[in-house]
Amino acid sequence: MADRRANWCNAEWWEERIRAAITTEDPALCNLRITLAHHELSMSLRDLLGENTGANFHTWAVWGSKKAGKTIRQEDIPALRQYALLLGGTLGALGAALLGRGSGRSSRLVAAGLGAGLGGWASYAMVDKSLDTATRNILGGNMTVLEDIGDVTARFVCAFYGASGPDLRQLDDFLSTLRPGPTEAGGQDLLSEVFTHYYLAWHQRDLNAKHEHMLYANLKAILHEHIRLQPYIAGAMPLPLRGWITSRLLNYQVGMQTLRVDEDILPWHDPTAPTTLQHLENPDLVSFLSGPQGWDRTPDSYVGSQAADWAEIRDRMNYICDLFRSRHFDTGLFAQPYAEQQRAEIEAGRVPAGPL
Repeated sequence: MADRRANWCNAEWWEERIRAAITTEDPALCNLRITLAHHELSMSLRDLLGENTGANFHTWAVWGSKKAGKTIRQEDIPALRQYALLLGGTLGALGAALLGRGSGRSSRLVAAGLGAGLGGWASYAMVDKSLDTATRNILGGNMTVLEDIGDVTARFVCAFYGASGPDLRQLDDFLSTLRPGPTEAGGQDLLSEVFTHYYLAWHQRDLNAKHEHMLYANLKAILHEHIRLQPYIAGAMPLPLRGWITSRLLNYQVGMQTLRVDEDILPWHDPTAPTTLQHLENPDLVSFLSGPQGWDRTPDSYVGSQAADWAEIRDRMNYICDLFRSRHFDTGLFAQPYAEQQRAEIEAGRVPAGPL
């Protein structure tokens, strides 16, 4: 850690690390490098803001990127192409046989064979195209998040690492480097709020206020991300299959736990964790969650947190709001996403063998 910490205030090091990750041509290796970059950003931001601040945006992005890697490597349903080939071939043969009723036995057999071949090929090709489309969209989103938010975080860490105390003029100078305007128009107004609240959390002594600033910053960051990712997520999920994909494929590891987005978040209990986020006081955070345009359908309750259609941003945000709040202090979130030997292989430009 000490060797890595020496790089965290080096802007050129961050720039090279992020650039190397997002320009890697091999999709699997690109994703693995992005995941490690998020972990580095998570640890550096935690080191700057203080270990008692809980999770930050990149802490969560590690596990989102790791889940994306399974789809990019097409490991979600390993035999999906084979299933499609079998099902398409069976339906094609059955259809051809029904159409050939009344013909001779040899003609029916030929028709069934042709139907099986054509049906299997068509189904295989359709699934193959869908998987390739999903891979491109998910990798594109993965790269976008690191290039956008990761770049700002790296510059934030470099700008304030080693600072002795609050300096609002320095904060204003940093925020002035962000693009004005809404996320939908390519602006970074939401990120300006994100890093303002990270800064406030850093210098806030009251733990309740500190943790609410952190949660609010994390939620603003994930909202910025998901507005940008909306075309990628929608493009990766064919409309007729969105409910099925949400319920069947969107289970993922978060730290030491495996979660499903189609199930309600369960309360997380740790007797050593702070209880500061149980009752919220920050009016901006409360409004974000439960105001007229609030993102949490059931504020202060995890019942109803599950998602039915991950392609809908309000469905995603409803789930994420409860996820972020419930596990903000889970130290397992800071675990290494890959074993040390795997990390070394990735750093050397190779996709490690074995489960990732």
